[in-house]
Amino acid sequence: MYYKGYRIESNRLKGWDYGSEADYFITICTKNAVNYFAEIQNGTLIKLPLWYVTKRYWQEICVHFPFVTVLDFVVMPNHVHGILRVNERNEETHHDVSLLVVNKFGPQKNNIPSIIRHFKGAVKRYANKNDIQFHWQSNYHEQILWTDWHFYNVRRYIRSNVESWKEEEK
Repeated sequence: MYYKGYRIESNRLKGWDYGSEADYFITICTKNAVNYFAEIQNGTLIKLPLWYVTKRYWQEICVHFPFVTVLDFVVMPNHVHGILRVNERNEETHHDVSLLVVNKFGPQKNNIPSIIRHFKGAVKRYANKNDIQFHWQSNYHEQILWTDWHFYNVRRYIRSNVESWKEEEK
């Protein structure tokens, strides 16, 4: 227990190294589900300026983390869904991890949490610099996609998310 509150238990898989080679389904939401990225009007997605920035920064994850492949994603009015693949690393992409001093929490870079921290920070910095009101929810959700069946179902969900959202709005 912490002063004036409780510690929120992590939703991360205990013992799993989130820098390990795998496919990860990521969902990142805006604070209080505010539609900072887009609005849906009459069944049409109306993209706001931050939508384009968020899309570009998600696509650029593999530039900043060359061991990651962006497999699929969608920017919705108040959240982002994406599949990131952490690939096997070679000396060129994994060299700095071996130089880290491992603390009791494990390496704190070149893993899913550091990738998401970088992405969220980049979008927030852009918003601040451009006087755009914007806030992320403090955490994010991830699932490890263990099987092809799971991967393809999540990919179908991502690709149909805009249509599903439009149906919910009716």
